[in-house]
Amino acid sequence: MNAQAKTDSYTRNLAHAEQIAHDIEHGLPVEEHHDDFDPDYPDALMSAYEWLSDALDIEYIVNSDGTFKSARVMVAYGGPTIWVDFSRGQVELWWWGEYARAGFHEDAMGIEDALQELWGCL
Repeated sequence: MNAQAKTDSYTRNLAHAEQIAHDIEHGLPVEEHHDDFDPDYPDALMSAYEWLSDALDIEYIVNSDGTFKSARVMVAYGGPTIWVDFSRGQVELWWWGEYARAGFHEDAMGIEDALQELWGCL
């Protein structure tokens, strides 16, 4: 792979990770064609459980007493593999030996709260 192609690939991977981080930080609006769309609340955000419905894997991070601390959620696998790590506020992307990372500071949809609730159901 030449240097330009490698740069373009990294730029695309970084943009992908940054988009996921942005979506977590600002929330995803419920789209008009979605069953949960309410025309009275056109700016409503997708629920955390709706976001988690596409998760491929969840790794729970627990304290020594078994209480929930945080979690990592796999949102893509294979090309690329992407994990959202709520304990560090990072989206991590790997693809063909390349790595990209983007941070987030907020969780507008309450995904980590939903993960804690799911842990309590196990």
